[in-house]
Amino acid sequence: MSSKRPVTRRRVVVDVKEPKYRDPRFLPLSGEYETSKFREQYKFLADLHTSELTELRDHLKRARKLLKASPSHLRAEREEGVTRLELAVKRMESLVNKDRQERIEQDALKRLAKEEQEKRKDGKREWWLKKSEKRTLLVRARYEDLAKTRGKLAVTKAIEKKQKKINQKEKRSRPFAPRPSRVPRDRSEDGRSTKRQRIE
Repeated sequence: MSSKRPVTRRRVVVDVKEPKYRDPRFLPLSGEYETSKFREQYKFLADLHTSELTELRDHLKRARKLLKASPSHLRAEREEGVTRLELAVKRMESLVNKDRQERIEQDALKRLAKEEQEKRKDGKREWWLKKSEKRTLLVRARYEDLAKTRGKLAVTKAIEKKQKKINQKEKRSRPFAPRPSRVPRDRSEDGRSTKRQRIE
């Protein structure tokens, strides 16, 4: 080929092998994903979250005390630190709540699976849980745990709060009643003018 002709941009001059990245989690060698095994192996994370939450709360308490006794030139910086810690505490609280909720749901489903196995041993046919039944089972388990930890009053408050939220959602989605069409003041309903005409 002539050296006077420019090489096109599309032409591959040097063949370079591109590295192919593989995620070991999704390789067939690592086996199939099982939620029960995963939760069993990583249950130490829930303990870490709770210990971290207590630590963060202690730091926040100290930071608030420092903020009260801080001079004016350090006040803005310390306020920023307090807000950062508050956000971190909220994040960690949501993580701890999520861990607790997952544990409750897992226990409820395990209990149901055990009961079903015992019933099958007695001669009952195979039965699979519907989505709606699963949802009601999990909600019931959540409320039972809430009743154990905080009492029945907390359960009634939680139900009322949920109902209020649903009602507000329904109210927002409700279509508004059509407004009556406005008739101009100087016109009657049949379209004729109601103004007095000047007689010349």
